[in-house]
Amino acid sequence: MQSSRRPCRYGTLKNRRHDRDGEQGSDFAARCVLTRHLLSRNGVQPRDLRICVALEAEFLSRLRRKAMTSSSMADREREALLRVGRFRFLTTEQVEHFLFGTRSDLKPNSRRVMTKQVLASLRRQGLIERTPRAIGGPEAGSTRSAYFVRPAGMRAIWSMGAGLEPKRTAPKGTFLLRHALALADAALAFDRSALANPGHAVLTWEPEWEAAQRSGRHAIVPDAYVVYLTKSEELHAFIEMDLGTAGSRFFQTKIEKYLDLYRAGTWQQRFPVWPIVLTVAPTATRATLLRTATERVLHAQFDEPALSKSTEFAFTDLPALVREGPLASIWHRTGARGPEPLLDQE
Repeated sequence: MQSSRRPCRYGTLKNRRHDRDGEQGSDFAARCVLTRHLLSRNGVQPRDLRICVALEAEFLSRLRRKAMTSSSMADREREALLRVGRFRFLTTEQVEHFLFGTRSDLKPNSRRVMTKQVLASLRRQGLIERTPRAIGGPEAGSTRSAYFVRPAGMRAIWSMGAGLEPKRTAPKGTFLLRHALALADAALAFDRSALANPGHAVLTWEPEWEAAQRSGRHAIVPDAYVVYLTKSEELHAFIEMDLGTAGSRFFQTKIEKYLDLYRAGTWQQRFPVWPIVLTVAPTATRATLLRTATERVLHAQFDEPALSKSTEFAFTDLPALVREGPLASIWHRTGARGPEPLLDQE
């Protein structure tokens, strides 16, 4: 398959930013959200929508920078609430990285204590709650305890103007717990990669409910959409998080739906390029199985030669992604031999 390692089409947003240092964070974010709704409703060009989504991502980044330099617990509480709301579930360790991942001046114990203080405060206010660790059943001992946002917390997030839809409700039950935590682990892998490499950044990480708004009404909705920037390239990717609970035929149906979406062409109204589809499986064996199943689907397509030049599918396992990072040679592309990196080495 042809690589989708394309040079950055629009560059960074550095030259298009205005001086907003005097704005309040919530007002700034509210404007971003309103602008995005208006742009989507009026069918504007993809470039404009992309800029607006990036501004929303910048709001979270500004909250993080403010929390790092401020002694106010409220700033950290706001960011923690936003993060849990966007991912549906987060563990204490995941929240710790989002809050203090760049704080090399803090000792590990200090980071843990401060994170627990933030979560305890949000819990006392009735904004979040914690799931119990699973006892018994087929996954006994493997399900991590995590925090989720309560209805009052969802209302608080909306009042902050941070992008969550008012119709979005708090999670009901823990059916999606493992899936949400695995996605958060993947997001943190990209986040750590950006922090470890100067000039890199995660411009966008949209969970499935945000990706659904961007993708429109289609039969397939990715688990996440990520835009990762380096000094010279820009990676757009759909993330499929596989837990190994469904058969290969079910996964093949997903791939067929991705191909249908690509052929429909409606994605061009919302994405600057067709993203690479990255599937993250629980084990290397499962990743190989899914790659083989995907190759069968591609070989059966009447327009396989054209698809091979314009679409790309790559596979890895979550332990490798967390351990080595997304830029390592851990990805197995359809039609290729051996693992490869996602991007050219700088």
